[in-house]
Amino acid sequence: MNSLVQQYFDQLTDPHREYMESIRAIIKTTAPDATEVFSYQMPGFKLNGSLIWYACFKDHYAIYMPPKYLAPFENALRKFGRTKSAVKFDYNTEPPLELIASLVEAGAAYNRENLPKKSGNKVKK
Repeated sequence: MNSLVQQYFDQLTDPHREYMESIRAIIKTTAPDATEVFSYQMPGFKLNGSLIWYACFKDHYAIYMPPKYLAPFENALRKFGRTKSAVKFDYNTEPPLELIASLVEAGAAYNRENLPKKSGNKVKK
């Protein structure tokens, strides 16, 4: 686990940690070739570009994905709080892991097919 992601998880309390761990696990299972990152002050995954981020807040927890990945799932996402790129879940609701897996699978497939592979070997000047 990325050290910044570990620090993020270490500061969480249950059930927040449990929710984040289950979301992280479903992402890793669904897109095992994605790279775990910490940016935007939250954990996330990249695969040839942006894939998904997730985080806990005072009144909800959420996932963040590019809007083009969310658009095909509008009907399934209607019951959740939304912004352009976020899906918000109430703490009284278990993470909808099957839905999250479907979103990640669709986003990962799009990135694999449509985005150029990015090299992790950047030369520093």
